[in-house]
Amino acid sequence: MPYYPIHVDLRGRKCLVIGGGKVAERKIRSLIACEAEITLVSPEVTPGLKDLIEKKKLLYFQKKYQESDLDQAFLVIAATDQSEVNRQVYQDALRRNLLVNVVDSPECCNFIIPAFVKRGDLLLSVSTGGKSPALARRIRKKWEGEFGEEYQPFLEVLGELREKIQGHIQDPLLRKKLIHQILDSDLLDLLRQGDFESTHERKLALLKEIGRYDG
Repeated sequence: MPYYPIHVDLRGRKCLVIGGGKVAERKIRSLIACEAEITLVSPEVTPGLKDLIEKKKLLYFQKKYQESDLDQAFLVIAATDQSEVNRQVYQDALRRNLLVNVVDSPECCNFIIPAFVKRGDLLLSVSTGGKSPALARRIRKKWEGEFGEEYQPFLEVLGELREKIQGHIQDPLLRKKLIHQILDSDLLDLLRQGDFESTHERKLALLKEIGRYDG
């Protein structure tokens, strides 16, 4: 199946998770990071999920799945250890035109969840179309080593400098030149070394360079 790559804004949207095991817990933690409004349906939950429930990170119904649980849902994840329940969730969700993912069953999904690495607003994702999740995980591991935590502050600085360029320089070619000049600078190396004083000085120098073209 040719999947269309897309990143979805889940803030404040109801996401329903069926199942209370370790896989469901992992999915729920990812949804929490996306600021989704999470509802969990399962007779039992892991200690980790119980902790999240007690901290009011999600709404929990201790019961078996019923189709009415899909009411008002935007996205559905079925992660039970019962294939017949997962398939029923999939069929019910399809009838309602909902986004639905059944864990480890690509044939019962109208969207799949890629392996990903997140560094602040930097999100790198990889998918094999369900053919080899192990390969996707291996690539993710490689990326985790190549793209360290320094990319989070680096992206913040890039965003600040880009905003300055967009707001003060009209020439699109000059904008492009300055942006690539920033990308080719030693900002990332300084952040990787933890030299925040030099990073700040370099940022000021780049802002001054941008200011020379203002007007």
